[in-house]
Amino acid sequence: MPERRVLTELDEWPRHQTIDTFDMVASASPGWSDGYWHCVGDPDGEIHLITAMRLYPNTNVIDAYAILSTAEGKQYNVRATRRLRPNIDDLTAGPFRMDIIRGHRTLRLGLDTNPHQVSFDILWESTAPPYDEAAGVRGWTDGRIVRERSNIVQLGDVSGWIRAGGREYRFAVQD
Repeated sequence: MPERRVLTELDEWPRHQTIDTFDMVASASPGWSDGYWHCVGDPDGEIHLITAMRLYPNTNVIDAYAILSTAEGKQYNVRATRRLRPNIDDLTAGPFRMDIIRGHRTLRLGLDTNPHQVSFDILWESTAPPYDEAAGVRGWTDGRIVRERSNIVQLGDVSGWIRAGGREYRFAVQD
């Protein structure tokens, strides 16, 4: 008997590409994933942040990480994971959270207080339309697909704060 399909908030929208619900993907690969990767760079070199969130529907996992470096030469690493289902619409993992306020326009990225001495609350606002960097790139070996990739890239301004090692860095969009 087939597994019961789970309806998500996205299933309300008329955007289906298969007969399945949005909690399913059209690939059986356990490595299939979808998600986000953000880089925040400080022009003065005080602090740099890379943070990501990935959803792995075929292994029922969502994970997130942050790598933060400071001008003092310190690096902070935080990683969290949880079961994706039954809360597939919830973009959180441990202290990490992401809110899509308006797709391709406004996002909020957060890392709540945790034992690793780093946290942030960042509002990202687009400054350019999204760019389809790698539309459906596939790699083949011996007549079979061994990798697939599709990337959308977009520039934006950030405002908010980052705390690391007892210091707070505040930033706002410059005119």
